Amino acid sequence: MKKLLLLLGGLLLISCSKKEINYPKVSLKNNLLEMEVYLPDAEKGYYRGPRFDWSGMIKSVKYDGHIIFKNFSDNHNPTANDNATGPAEEFGMGTIKGLPPAFNYNNTKIGKLFGKIGVGYLTKVQSHWLNDKKPYKKPNKYRFGWNYPIKKSIPWEINHDKNKISFSQKLKLNNNWSYEYKKEIKLLSDKPGFIITHELKNTGEKTILTSHYSHNFIAIDNEYIGTNYSLELPFNLITKRPLKGLVKINNNILSYIQNLNDKAIFLPFNGFEKLKNTTFIIKNKKSKIGIKIFIQGKPIAINFFSNKNTISPEAFIKLNIKPNEKVKWIIKYIFFKIK
Repeated sequence: MKKLLLLLGGLLLISCSKKEINYPKVSLKNNLLEMEVYLPDAEKGYYRGPRFDWSGMIKSVKYDGHIIFKNFSDNHNPTANDNATGPAEEFGMGTIKGLPPAFNYNNTKIGKLFGKIGVGYLTKVQSHWLNDKKPYKKPNKYRFGWNYPIKKSIPWEINHDKNKISFSQKLKLNNNWSYEYKKEIKLLSDKPGFIITHELKNTGEKTILTSHYSHNFIAIDNEYIGTNYSLELPFNLITKRPLKGLVKINNNILSYIQNLNDKAIFLPFNGFEKLKNTTFIIKNKKSKIGIKIFIQGKPIAINFFSNKNTISPEAFIKLNIKPNEKVKWIIKYIFFKIK
């Protein structure tokens, strides 16, 4: 019977291999949480796109029998620009007025290399609409949704034990532009949650001026996004964008009027200007699970994105790092039960 079961298991593995790819990952665990973290890998990694920081992609967090986080796309492509999961952090998105996009992009000529923190060396190319029929008015402008060719990814030094994992990398574009970047994900010992600690050091001769945020691809128990979810922020929500009949806003709480299915919504918010840090609270009334996200640093923009797979509140902070200086900041996730 054992041999038969093993054989059946082997057949099952072969039949599912196209769907269930075994991307490199490690597991972290304590008596409160279990977490699976994908490892950055230029050949076999879960995410190998040009947009997001390759380190710290969290496949899942298990808390009190529930699963948190979900992939942005149903059909995962590891080299696609936005096919990510977990916090999905990004430097230099290029949408914040007054802040340059990716590393030295504006000073780079077409066909030459610029840097993307957490990724590597990318080639600057002209962008156009994805249907190739209508060029952008400014084809040289940086666009976070464009698949810029990755000329060379930067290797990572990775260390981990049972309850934490750290990543570090160094990039030198030239004497003017270089950095040392470190990130650590650590499970909390006193409450169900984890903390992400970042450190970015400027080892070049020019000031690094950029932005950072976490996309937060969040779902609970793999449930599609809809009427069971809500989002709470520490200020009354003001937006000029139409709500499309998909969500409603009541002071500082956003809730869903309908399940999103094939729809998506994006809302930039105003009203946060007095905040010194940002806190998001996501709740699911079906699972009775909540997530509290704390982002250290004065926000310069707060956005909300959602499709059927994920709910994504985003708080952007500004990084202004002079040569030979470094900055540290944290993002903390706490999980709790709704009474």
